[in-house]
Amino acid sequence: MAPPLVTSDGLALGTLCVVDHQPRTLDDAQRETLDALARQVMRLIELGQREQQLHREEEEREVILAYLEHRNHELEALAGELRVRADTDNLSRLGNRSAFDARLDEDLLLTRDHESPLSLVILDLDRFKPCNDQFGHQVGDRVIRTFADILRSVSRPTDFMARYGGDESAIILPLADRRAAADVARRVLDAVERTDFAPCDTRTSIGVASLEPPRGDDNGEELLRRADQALYAAKAAGRGRIAINGVDDVIEIIEPTASRSALSRPDSPI
Repeated sequence: MAPPLVTSDGLALGTLCVVDHQPRTLDDAQRETLDALARQVMRLIELGQREQQLHREEEEREVILAYLEHRNHELEALAGELRVRADTDNLSRLGNRSAFDARLDEDLLLTRDHESPLSLVILDLDRFKPCNDQFGHQVGDRVIRTFADILRSVSRPTDFMARYGGDESAIILPLADRRAAADVARRVLDAVERTDFAPCDTRTSIGVASLEPPRGDDNGEELLRRADQALYAAKAAGRGRIAINGVDDVIEIIEPTASRSALSRPDSPI
């Protein structure tokens, strides 16, 4: 009798047959050998089935891993988008106040560590409120967006721009002393002068303050105070001007028509 091929679960798959050219009778030892061979064949069959199953599972795992990696990239992109949204002013698409505060703290630490200068430019839209009141928020929003586009067009790649609040904006300029910051402010002023904000007669006043480099007790609030002080001085001088808060809070006013010559004088304090 041929030995059966039985799985480990007791399921009979068939029998193991040995074929010769002539009929033979097996003795007990040969039968035991044939039974052992049947068990070996069955183990080989089950190993093959297991190998196929493992291969299928490996393919399934690769598909799952590829899907999870794709989803992970999507989630990372979404998280990045959410971070950008959380740090971005919806109207101007510049940074918002919280992003500005965080960036200023970061740049202060970096400039203090490397003993490099750091400058801050505060900008105010002159006569914006009367324009907004007279022509409505839709026109006022367009003015803010146009002004934000100007800031993006004239700033350096390393600068950080934010809508500081209302009609005020700010630019953080790492690695920039007063002269470099004044040059950025002048480019903004010139671009605004060339821009038609109709129906509004909008210009900008600009305050500049610098740390060259930051001292151990310097902080963001002090830099903001000095930039605000310069901004108020620019507005008090007639608006549409740049004010530089220099050493010991000595403020230099740059007139719109004299900004280039003031920056080019060898004895200019900026």
